[in-house]
Amino acid sequence: MRVVFRFCYSLLFVFVCLGSSTEIFSQARVAGIIREIQGPVSWRKTRQSKVSNQLDPRLDRARILYVNEELRVGRGGKARLILCSGPKEISPTVGWFKVSVSSECPNRSAFEAYGRRGGSDRNSFDTPIFSPADHSVVSPDRFVIHWMPGVAGCTFTFAIRPRNGKAIWEAERIDGRLGSLDSDQARRAIRKYRADGEIAPLHLILTDSCGNQSDLTFSLLSEKREAALKEDLGRWDRDSDVLMGHLGRAQVFESYRMFSDVAEECEAALKIAPGSRDLMKRTILAHRETGNSLREEELKKSLGLKTTLP
Repeated sequence: MRVVFRFCYSLLFVFVCLGSSTEIFSQARVAGIIREIQGPVSWRKTRQSKVSNQLDPRLDRARILYVNEELRVGRGGKARLILCSGPKEISPTVGWFKVSVSSECPNRSAFEAYGRRGGSDRNSFDTPIFSPADHSVVSPDRFVIHWMPGVAGCTFTFAIRPRNGKAIWEAERIDGRLGSLDSDQARRAIRKYRADGEIAPLHLILTDSCGNQSDLTFSLLSEKREAALKEDLGRWDRDSDVLMGHLGRAQVFESYRMFSDVAEECEAALKIAPGSRDLMKRTILAHRETGNSLREEELKKSLGLKTTLP
């Protein structure tokens, strides 16, 4: 029973990492993913479908499987699936394998909740900073600033302060072309802010030498929540399947509203399955939520997308 629960939980976060809200409500009966394809493997939507499609070992890796879909493995091939009912390997002797109702992932309301992703529509913001994401939650130990590099040669000044208070940290004359700032002093400052019992959200303010200014708001994890986060992440750090480990960590970060970390884990998963169309779509959505429009557009071009994903 514990093994089955483990796989059900795995599919829960896989759907978070691979599914868009449109997919959730149009095809809610998720049953699993395709973990690996070797050789010829055909797919059809249902037994009544007149047309079947040949799956691509690279593009269809980490593909979402729905109840009643069918797979057939050709001579010399095999398909490894991860279903909510447990792992399954299909060989040519099986014929058409039907994803049964018994494999359906439980607790559909949880899937719908995960489909309603938190955070803001970042298209309405003009800050180049995408980590930390606006209106997200941050662990002091993981605090790093990332932004879309500028090409105008401006220098940046950063400040972190409460809404109506003095800055608790500042950094000046940062080259805007660098794209990131990893500051131990910033981490120490926000740790002290938390240790002093402050719980109000903080503002990260960017002012550049070209006359632009923008800011975003982020909240800090409490010490209790941070301990829980480490425990939740630790479960997936011990997972023997590296791809599933990254997707599990992404689900954990999503549940804590740590959107920049979600994007990082989806990127790590994408390195393992670089051609996966479903995983690439989910990574696009993760970057959209942080406001990293450059990476979003790069991935959309890789998929050949000209329009915005739902």
